[in-house]
Amino acid sequence: MIDINKLPSPSIITTLYDRFYAADTQPGPATSSHWVQMGSQIDVTLDGEGRLDSFKGFGFGDLQYTHPVMRVLNSLCNFSYYVRLPFKKDLRLLLRKARSNVKRLNSHITYDCFRQTCGLCVVRRHLKAADDECFNVLIIGDGYGFLSSLIKSVYPNARITPIDLGKILLFQAIDLQRIYPDREHTLLQENHAGPVEFDFRYVPAEVYSSLCDVKYKLIFNVCSMQEMNYESIRGYFNFIRANATEDNLFYCCNRERKELPGGEVIEFLNYPWAGEDRYLVDEYCPFVKYAASVKWPFFHRFDGPFMHRLTNLATGV
Repeated sequence: MIDINKLPSPSIITTLYDRFYAADTQPGPATSSHWVQMGSQIDVTLDGEGRLDSFKGFGFGDLQYTHPVMRVLNSLCNFSYYVRLPFKKDLRLLLRKARSNVKRLNSHITYDCFRQTCGLCVVRRHLKAADDECFNVLIIGDGYGFLSSLIKSVYPNARITPIDLGKILLFQAIDLQRIYPDREHTLLQENHAGPVEFDFRYVPAEVYSSLCDVKYKLIFNVCSMQEMNYESIRGYFNFIRANATEDNLFYCCNRERKELPGGEVIEFLNYPWAGEDRYLVDEYCPFVKYAASVKWPFFHRFDGPFMHRLTNLATGV
């Protein structure tokens, strides 16, 4: 059981809970059929004294699932990728930092954590930034907040903005406060009135269009645009192009083609890329091919290949 009163900013949790759980909020028109279905299975219950009686995510990662058998299977799965990857030295460095973070959540390096760590390794091979540099990072769809926590460990002065559906954003707001209780956590409200100081600024996807006071050097989307409809994807691309630095890097890793529960077909190559974009990495992703499961034969390929691109997006397009 988690007592939110012991977190540095419990008001962020109560605000998100009251709006996206306690209130009878219906999915917006831009919510894909995937999240209409998955969102109904997320289970969070906050009692009157600030204790989370239930805190169970669904459909956005595996950081909460810590069964001993899965720990072993995840370790084997991660190692099977590790031996074939070219950036082993940096990966070992980042995994050491990652382990320290997930221990604070009583979890371990799941495969979901591993592939996000690999994504950051890909970015770091092209990123021109000192470890102590202050810059802005935008993460669209960070699930349990693992990638945000890892970037903060590597770049402690980075200012990180996670954007997610309000229901899921609550998990990031809780986990990141548990990992970084001594950092500044803020929540973007609909009546946002200008810049604020923060280490983590949580932004419900329902209001992200009002966010326009910083320029982002790094932008990440790992395995979540594939679950959006094209209207949402176009909205995010437009937002990024309008709010990114000229030397921005956008890391995008998603299914090449995915059919959502409502029948929509989302294709990676049909995202609103522009001819002026400059691709630094553009290939099928070598570390998102299969994952571990307790079901025989324990390792299962995903339903279709994943692509990843590291792109300097053209701004103002």
